[in-house]
Amino acid sequence: MYWHDPDATPTGRLQRWFYSRMPPRVLQAREARPRAMEEPLAPLAAVLIDRSAAEWTVLVRQAAQDAGGDDVGVTRMKPQRVFEGYEVTARFAIVL
Repeated sequence: MYWHDPDATPTGRLQRWFYSRMPPRVLQAREARPRAMEEPLAPLAAVLIDRSAAEWTVLVRQAAQDAGGDDVGVTRMKPQRVFEGYEVTARFAIVL
């Protein structure tokens, strides 16, 4: 929810509270984000790798932890969790 303008969401007050209490490390990461968003995405793999949801979850968790993530969750995407006016076609959501 934090990528939307606080005035555009029902959770805007919480978002503003969160922003007002950011530690320096988070502020530095937010400043670096625009550069990261400009990085080109890697091309899609030419060969589809077929693994179970459980296997992918283990791999995603490991990759997140290897990159410095503290915790990661994987869940099925639910339409009621998508903001009005947006469409998400992915079957799963990954939360870091």
